Amino acid sequence: LTGKATAYTGAAVGGAKVTYRVTREVRYPDWWYGFYYWRMPSNRGAAQEIAHGTAVTNADGTFTISYVARPDLSVAEKDEPFFTFRLVADVTDTTGETRSGERGVTVGYTALQASVNVDQWLTSDKPVTLKVSTTTPNGDPQAAKGTVTVHALKQPEIVLRPSLLGGRPSPRPVPRGRGPVPPPRPQPEGEQDPADPRSWALADLKHKLDFATNAEGKQDLSAKLEPGIYRATLATQDAFGKPVGSVTQLLVVKPDAVKFPVKVPNHVAAEKWQSEPGQEFACLWGTGYERGRAFVEVLHRGKALQEYWTDAEITQKQIKQAVSEGMRGGFTVRVTQVRENRAYLTSNKVDVPWTNKDLSVKWERFTSKLEPGQKETWTATVTGPKAAKAAAELVAGLYDASLDAFVKHGWLQKFNVFRQDYALGYLRFENHAANFNPYGGWWRVENKGVPSTYRHFPGDLTYGYQGFMFPSDEGGRQRFGRGGMPGAGGFGGGMPPAAPAMRGMTTTGASAEMADAAGKDGLMAFSKNAASGQAAPEEPQGPKVDLAGVSPRKNLSETAFFFPHLVAEADGTVKVSFQMPEAVTKWKFFGFAHDKELKSGFLESDVVTAKDLMVRPNPPRFLREGDVLEFTVKVNNQSPTAQTGKVKLTLKDARTNNPIDAAFGIPGEQSFDIAAKGSQTFSWKLTVPDGQ
Repeated sequence: LTGKATAYTGAAVGGAKVTYRVTREVRYPDWWYGFYYWRMPSNRGAAQEIAHGTAVTNADGTFTISYVARPDLSVAEKDEPFFTFRLVADVTDTTGETRSGERGVTVGYTALQASVNVDQWLTSDKPVTLKVSTTTPNGDPQAAKGTVTVHALKQPEIVLRPSLLGGRPSPRPVPRGRGPVPPPRPQPEGEQDPADPRSWALADLKHKLDFATNAEGKQDLSAKLEPGIYRATLATQDAFGKPVGSVTQLLVVKPDAVKFPVKVPNHVAAEKWQSEPGQEFACLWGTGYERGRAFVEVLHRGKALQEYWTDAEITQKQIKQAVSEGMRGGFTVRVTQVRENRAYLTSNKVDVPWTNKDLSVKWERFTSKLEPGQKETWTATVTGPKAAKAAAELVAGLYDASLDAFVKHGWLQKFNVFRQDYALGYLRFENHAANFNPYGGWWRVENKGVPSTYRHFPGDLTYGYQGFMFPSDEGGRQRFGRGGMPGAGGFGGGMPPAAPAMRGMTTTGASAEMADAAGKDGLMAFSKNAASGQAAPEEPQGPKVDLAGVSPRKNLSETAFFFPHLVAEADGTVKVSFQMPEAVTKWKFFGFAHDKELKSGFLESDVVTAKDLMVRPNPPRFLREGDVLEFTVKVNNQSPTAQTGKVKLTLKDARTNNPIDAAFGIPGEQSFDIAAKGSQTFSWKLTVPDGQ
C-alpha cells in the first residue's frame, strides 16, 4: 500500500516517521449471513495483528508499506470467507506533530465477489429486476460472465411457527382434554429452522438467465414471476477458474389479491414507508394460514383514523390511507394478529416529512483556494420549496479546520422543532421466552459497568465545564468559541480553543520519543536535518538574501469571520465579503439559512489558504527560565520550480518590541535549497535566559 502525508494546505510532509500496524478480520459475503448464519464461527469479527513496523515519508510525502495477506486457517475455505486487512499508520512530522490514517483492504480465496439483489417490494404486474453486481473482494468493479437461475421454493404443507428459542418450530398446541402436548423436538446443531423460508428446498425452475456485467460490474436482468416465493442463485467464476456464487430470496405479491401465496404466519410490507401530502399510502398484510384475521389500526395524534378487523376468509388485505397536509410528522400503521398462542405485533411509522420547511443553499460564486490576507466576496443563493426564491437570513462562519483535531465542531443543519407523530400504547404478549423463568419469575441478569474514559487533565486545568467563554477583548465584549452559534456544537465541555501557537501540535515538546532522544543533560540532540539528511549549517551559506524587508504574517486568527445577520436580497442571493487571516491552513465554512416560517437549510464548504513558499513554525506553548530546546520550523515549496534562499528566526519582547535574539543565543540565518513540491525542516538551539 502507498500512503501520503500532507499538511492542511496540501503541501507534502517529507522526512516524517511512520509507525504502522496491520490487523486481520474475517467477514463473509452479504448474502451468506442470511442463509448460513447458523454456522457462523465464534471468532467472527475478532481482529488479529499480523504485521507492524516503521517507515519514513519521501520528499513528496509518500510512503510504502508491504505485508503478506495471510488467511485465517481456522475458517473453512468452503464458506467463501473474505479477510479485511486494516492498516493504521501514525505519521510524526519532523516538527513533532502526529496524525493518523487508516485503510482497509479485503482479499479472499477467490478474486471475484458477485451478488444478485432485488427490491424489497415485488409485484406480479411487472417484471422483476434482478440487479447483478461483480467486484473484486476490495469492492473495485470487475466485468464477469455467468448465469442466474430462479427457482420456486417447496413450501411446507402447513404453516410452521418459528421457535421462541431459535430451534425447531414449536408444535401445534393440543386443546385441553384432547391428549398430551407433544414435547418440543431438539434441533441438531448446525441445522436451520424449517420455519424459516431461507431453509426451504428448491422446486421448479422458472428462469435461467445469462449475464455479462460491464466495466462497472453492473447488469440488470428481467424475469416475469407469478405471486409466490422464489430463490435466485448466481453462478460465475473468477479469473483463475474458481467458482463464485450468490443467493437471494424473492417474495412476489399481487396487491389486490385476497389470498396470500406464501406459508408464513404473518407478513406486513409496503413499497416505501414514506408519503407526501396529497398521495395515498398503501401497505399489505397477509398470512399463510387457510383462514386468518388481523386487527388493523391507523393512528395519528393519539386518535384512530381507521380501526377494523379483516375478514377471516380473506388472508391478504391492502391497507390504504389518504395523506393530508395536517399529517406531516407521520402516522402509525399497527397490525395485530394472534394465532396458535403466538402474537404477531407489527407497528410501522409512515414518515410524512416536513419538506415544506426545507431551504436549499448553494454557491453562486465561491473560490476554494485563497492567498493569506486576501479580500474576497462569495455569493450564495437560497431557494425554498419548489425552487422558489427565498428571502431568508443567513448565519455564516469560517474557522480553522485544524481545530477539529481537538474537538469536532458542528452546527444545526435544519430545525428539528417540528412535531413527529408517535403511537400511544405499548403492545405486549405474555407468551415469550426472553429471560423468563417459569418457576420463579424473571432470571436475574448480572450487569457490571465498565468505565470507557481515557486519562485526562483535571477540569480546573482544561475548563471542563459547559459553556465557557473566552476572556473579554479590548472592548469588554465576550466571544463564542470558533465563532459558533450558542447551542450549535462548539466545544461542548472539552478543552478550550487552542491558541495559535499550539494549533496542530499533539505534545508540548515532552513526548516519549523526544525524551528518548534527549541526552544526559536533558538537551535534544538534533544533529541532522530530518528532511534532507544533512547536518544543519551553523553559519549562513549561499547567496546573500536580505530578510529585513520580509513582511511577516501577523493576523493568525483562527476564526476568519462570524456573520450572524446576513440577509438575502429579493432574488435570494446573499453576499459574504471578508478578508482572510494570514494563516496558511484549511478552513471550514458553515452557513445556516432560516426564515420567519422556520424554513431552514445548511451549506458546508472547505477553503485553503496557501502560498508558493511557506514557513510553518511549531512552537511550544510555554517555556521556563533555563530551558534549552530545539525550535523547529518547516519550509514548504509549492511552486513548480526549485527554490533557494534564507530562513531566519527572530524573537522580540512582547512588552517593548525589542529584539532578544542574543539573549536566547539564536545562531542566525540558515540556507535552503528545496526542490519543487518539496519541504525542508530547520531548527535552532535556544537557551531561555533569566528575567524573560
